[in-house]
Amino acid sequence: MHKQIISILFFLLVSCAQSQQEKTKEMKDYYDQITNEIKFPTPTPFYTLQINKQDCRVLIRVNDIPFAYTFFEDEGESQLLPINDLLLRSGEQTITVEVYPNSMQQTLSDKAHVNVKLIYAPGRDVSMNEYEVQQQFDLPEGLGDQKLPKYLITGKFTANVPWDFSKDLATAQDLSKIPNIEEKVVDKYKQLSQYIFNNPVDFVKENKNALLKNWNYNYFTKKEMMHSELSTNMYNFSLKEREMDPIENYEINFYNKNRLVTLRNKKDKSSILRVNYMEEGYTEKSSSGSFIILYMPVGSKELKIW
Repeated sequence: MHKQIISILFFLLVSCAQSQQEKTKEMKDYYDQITNEIKFPTPTPFYTLQINKQDCRVLIRVNDIPFAYTFFEDEGESQLLPINDLLLRSGEQTITVEVYPNSMQQTLSDKAHVNVKLIYAPGRDVSMNEYEVQQQFDLPEGLGDQKLPKYLITGKFTANVPWDFSKDLATAQDLSKIPNIEEKVVDKYKQLSQYIFNNPVDFVKENKNALLKNWNYNYFTKKEMMHSELSTNMYNFSLKEREMDPIENYEINFYNKNRLVTLRNKKDKSSILRVNYMEEGYTEKSSSGSFIILYMPVGSKELKIW
């Protein structure tokens, strides 16, 4: 009986390892397939935002589409981030910078500092001498006396791009008119969470259009994406104590006249789609997240990843 139990356990371990290897290969094969669809537009204008902030927390939207990256730590941060995939078409664009006090403060202090530079270059890989600051958006000084719990920096800029995918958003459904929309959004997030945990290639298939939009318009190459996407711990089955965060303690936010919706962690605004795991040599779990935006295309009854 003892030998029989050992044989069964050994069989289960081998089967599990084979299953993990098969899922990893399926993921690699699918990425190899979709990265072949990367096709850069011509010309290749490249718009980025240089974000610098100190003694505050910051969220940013371009054309009322939220950044995946949040500046919601109390520490100072400086990041240069591409925004081409948030520019729906040529013409006037909008930027919104939400500024919040540090987590231990109720209102913005005089020390709070935010500077956002709009930078243009004729291509992603050109010389730094060709990167040009076109506009700046700043947090006004001396806000401490006003005891503000939040401040909005808003502005406009013009961009010229050789694409137009504005129709996808313009024709999307008004989610505020969909019955039980919050329940539907939560159910969709739970579905995607299970995809990430059980068979990540299903999640990548759902996310394909958003990925290609990012890769094509921000000029990421096949080699770059094959390396970065496949090396992420989000999809690493070999990590110990792998588990998904529950879809709870969230806030639901609607954008673009209720045509886009996201769930974010209520406390730190991070992605609610998050996998936790134990890395070798660590005593506490690490985590990796994926930020997604949902919408409902015209004529559809199903929420899709924007």
